[in-house]
Amino acid sequence: MKHFELPSAFLRFGVMAFLIGINQLFSQSQMPLDNATLQTLRTKPTAEIERISADWASSQIAALGRNGAASALTQLVSDNAETSEHIALLRRFGARIEPEFSLSVLSKIEASDAPTTKGRLLYLLRDTDPKRTDDIEKWLADVRPAEELTNRSAANGAAPFRVCDIAYNVLQEVRASDKTAVQLLTRSETTEARDVRIAQTRKQPAPPENSKPSGGVETSPELPPIVTSSPTPIVRETKPQAPSDETTSSTPWSAVAVLIVAAIGLLWFLLKKEKVSGL
Repeated sequence: MKHFELPSAFLRFGVMAFLIGINQLFSQSQMPLDNATLQTLRTKPTAEIERISADWASSQIAALGRNGAASALTQLVSDNAETSEHIALLRRFGARIEPEFSLSVLSKIEASDAPTTKGRLLYLLRDTDPKRTDDIEKWLADVRPAEELTNRSAANGAAPFRVCDIAYNVLQEVRASDKTAVQLLTRSETTEARDVRIAQTRKQPAPPENSKPSGGVETSPELPPIVTSSPTPIVRETKPQAPSDETTSSTPWSAVAVLIVAAIGLLWFLLKKEKVSGL
């Protein structure tokens, strides 16, 4: 019965080869994200772009994991300056791997020393979670040029965007509920005018908690209560006053006067009686 086992072995081998071929064919059908592919995708309808980005994200996550897929997409933008023309398209792919994609971009911005690379990566955060605005705001202090303009643009008086200019525009879009109403910096503005607007959007140091009540009205800091002891009453020593001439003893002046008159009258009466008896 050995001659029946040979076809069976070949059959098993054929099935395995077929499955491997299908897998390779499926892998090759995944569109690589190079500049030529991205340029082609820009002409596709939005619905097709969404489908392609979803398929790409699924295959990348299956092969590399979510963190690996996010890191690969971030590295593509970091290494290839030509991807700056396709940033809006690449954000659609990154949105399929959130929040890992935003975290990978922020980490790459932090690690990169090239201002042009920082600028490209910052553009990828235009749709990020508003909770990450603090991580973007730190780049408002970087005034290095983040792009190179064509000679024609420079001749028209345009000034290249700096890292801080791109960070400002991204911040405005992330914070705004209506992105169509956002007032963004333009290359036609002078750097001085941009600096004024950037300074206005930077956070001021938070006041002490006890200087701003919940109502939002600033008040002076609370002072500790002043504890005052009740004053000790001052007891003045009073000296007894000597009786004045107007004060009288226990007998009124009127009674004294009556007694004196009575005494004089009695004395006069006795003297007169004695004189009469002598006669």
